[in-house]
Amino acid sequence: MSIFKNNKFDIVLSIFSLQYIDNLEICLKEIKRILKKDGKLIFSLDHPFYSVVSPKTMKVEGNYNKCGLNEMIKTTDVIRTQKWNNSNSQKFIFFFRNISEIYNNLVNSGFRVEKIIESVSEKGNSPWNKIYSEKLSKNIPPTIIFVAKK
Repeated sequence: MSIFKNNKFDIVLSIFSLQYIDNLEICLKEIKRILKKDGKLIFSLDHPFYSVVSPKTMKVEGNYNKCGLNEMIKTTDVIRTQKWNNSNSQKFIFFFRNISEIYNNLVNSGFRVEKIIESVSEKGNSPWNKIYSEKLSKNIPPTIIFVAKK
């Protein structure tokens, strides 16, 4: 983000991208730098609770407390209706963070958290039902949204 001037933007919106950032605190400090006074950062992530429960077995199969690089989630565990390269071996590589780690990174970077939004998936024509397990998302929100202010 070094190409952007300080205090340049009113809002930064990130949809499912911060989970691919190795050093979240450094990234958040850069976002804070480019935001104007009272600027907002709004971002969504895969919900950490949803990520540790198998949509197939409905059992906890991951460690919610083990934050860091995660290379173990197959795309077929996350996306029910799509296959890439007709293979079950594709993996998402991302950095798993529990809610407290995300929150603490925001605070340590100088943000004030205004809202954390968690909502369960709706039945019917919700586009999320094509991506997330409807059965699992009735009990655990598949996504989480943070709204933070500089």
